[in-house]
This record gives sequence, structure tokens and C-alpha cells, in this order.
Amino acid sequence: MTLTVLFVLVVLLAGAQAPAATVASYEGKTIRFVAGTAPGGGHDIHIRAIARHLGRFVPGQPNVIVQNMAGAGGAVAGNYIYKVAKPDGLAIGFFPGGNILLDLIRQSGVDFDSRKFQWIGSASSAVATCFARHDSGVKTIDDVIGSAKPFVVGSSGRGTTMSIYPRALNTVLGTNFEVIEGYQGGSQVYLALERGEVSGVCGLFWSSIKSSRPDWISKDFIRVFLQLGLDKEPELGPVASVMDLVKKPEDRTFLEAVFAPLRMARPFFVGPDVPGENVKVLRQAFLNTLKDPTFLKEAQKLRLEINPSSGEEVESLIKKVFGSPPNVVKRISELLGS
Repeated sequence: MTLTVLFVLVVLLAGAQAPAATVASYEGKTIRFVAGTAPGGGHDIHIRAIARHLGRFVPGQPNVIVQNMAGAGGAVAGNYIYKVAKPDGLAIGFFPGGNILLDLIRQSGVDFDSRKFQWIGSASSAVATCFARHDSGVKTIDDVIGSAKPFVVGSSGRGTTMSIYPRALNTVLGTNFEVIEGYQGGSQVYLALERGEVSGVCGLFWSSIKSSRPDWISKDFIRVFLQLGLDKEPELGPVASVMDLVKKPEDRTFLEAVFAPLRMARPFFVGPDVPGENVKVLRQAFLNTLKDPTFLKEAQKLRLEINPSSGEEVESLIKKVFGSPPNVVKRISELLGS
């Protein structure tokens, strides 16, 4: 027997005896969704719906629970996943997509690097809105542009769209939004609006209004006067879109970066050190969940908007945001007070 033949036989035998690659199993374990939002808002409704179904698509069919960890507009949850959670694939983070802008400008209190998270996917893209109470006197965006009287809107934190977007409009369109921050989650902002503490909200997703406060629409409690984002919502018909109002090229470039996270509006992620096999399993389970007829039936009943993006698509979007020109990053930093 020649040495060449002997070598080939040894290689083939080794390959035949090598153990097959094992798929990460979650049998008998519990996955936690660590949600950087308070209970009761639009994000929370989406997260809990997904949690009720995800386990069926993960090997071993683990239990899935939701742990709300609100704070700093979602950054507290991001910091936890990045620095504290064990890298075992059992802790999946969530925060509003706008948090990547806080990371972009290295906002104080943001201790994570969005580019190092391993993104599981996003449940949906979104179109955000500015709207007013029916009795506020505001009917169109023209009523807020250049107004001597501030139009008071509520927000659950600096990193949320409800703070970022009205501040951006103030710089680009000359609106006079006054943002009241500090409410603990979207549900508290909703209550503030209903009590008359604020006159409106600027930055709440249209899909969140439909799922968490459908009566605002059916009873004409609110008047939507502006669409926000790179896309338009057909259901809002003739309501003005901010991108149609912006004339200066530098303002358009700025708003394109600010609104980019709306295309990953409800993102899920794990820490940088979670093994790749676990990430692969969770990504596939996430997409399978969001395509599942049983889940989609519940989502329709809850008025949830589901148009998922894969983890790879989210990573690509984040790479694009972090490639923004220095003058745009500076402007976002000035906007958010870094």
C-alpha cells in the first residue's frame, strides 16, 4: 500500500468517525426577552406576542418570558445585554431602533457598541407620526411651524423617537415643539395625553397607535398632521410627509440618517460573545415565528404590523448609519445634546 493511498484512507476514516455538528438545544431552558420598554406600549405588545410563539421554533422548545428593563429610552437594556447578560443565547435584548443614534454620537450612559451586537432581526419597519389632541387647535404642520406658542409633546426618553423627531423638526422646519421627557414608557405618555398634560406626540408609530390606542382613531380623539420617515403610510392618505417638505440637500441627508432606524423599528439582538451557532438558531426561529400562520392570526387580531427584516439586513442598515458623514454625525450630536 502506497503512502498516498494510506493517507487518503486515514483522512476518510477520520471524517467518518468525526462527530456531527450539534445544533444548539434549548430544551428545559428559558429564554428572556429583555425589553428596554415599559409594559403596555406598542413595542411591549409586539414583544409579548412574539414571545408567546418563538419557543415553538427553537430546538428543545424552551419557555420564553419577557422582562421589562425600561430606562434611558432603552439604553439600560442595551447596556445589560452588552455588559452583564451571560453569552449563552438565553437573553435577547430589545430597544427602540433610535438607540443606535445615541450610540453613533457616543451619548453619555450608552455603554454598548451597536456594531458588535449580533442582531436577530426586526419585527417591522414603521412610519412615525406627529399628532395632536382634537381640542388642541393644531390641524396641520403649518400650525406648529414658526408658532409663538410651543406645542407640548410627551416622550419616554431622550433615545426614543418621541424625543429625537420633534427636536429634529425644530432644526429643519422651524417648528416649535416643546418635549416633556421622563415618562416611564409609551403607556405613560398615552395617559399624559389623555389627561391633557401634553397636547400631542411626535414620533409615535402609526402601527403602535392602531394596536395600543385604536379608540383614539375611531373616536377622533387625535388628529395626525405629519408622517415621519423615509416611507409613507397608505392608510394616512393625504397627511403631509416630512420628506416632501424638506428642500435643502443637507437637511435631507440629515433626516435620512435620523429616520433610518425606522426601517429596523422593532429590533432584537444578543451580546457580542454569544456563540455563532446560537445566533444562527435564534435568527431562523425569529423569522419562522414571524411567518407562522398562527402567530400572524394573533398579530392581525392585535392590529400588529409585521414586516420583518433579517439579522443580516439589520446589520447592513446599522453599518450604513455608522457610515454617515462627519457633519451629519455632528448635527445629530448637537440635536441630542451630547
